[in-house]
Amino acid sequence: MNNNFFYIFFIYFIIKKKMTTKQLTQCKLPIWLAYSMLVYVSACVYYIIMTRNIGTPLYDTLTDDQKIEKNKSADKRRKIFYTGIIVSALIFWIWKPFKPCQ
Repeated sequence: MNNNFFYIFFIYFIIKKKMTTKQLTQCKLPIWLAYSMLVYVSACVYYIIMTRNIGTPLYDTLTDDQKIEKNKSADKRRKIFYTGIIVSALIFWIWKPFKPCQ
């Protein structure tokens, strides 16, 4: 997923709720948003670590065999990324690094 989506969502959320900098520094940011950002960043780090030695498919001459290999590679990378999301979510659900606002 594109990183710009989360920036746009965050800006939209602030505009829709008319949140000011003062409100953000006074613990008015929803805890679910903090967790979702942390899970996404953790999944990205996990993805980078796990896929650094996989290699990339060839795009110059895509024969049928190469298309099959490309699809296998995409499936492997997708599974690694989703595993990162699930593992991160479980870790942060147990660890609970963010506390609700008082």
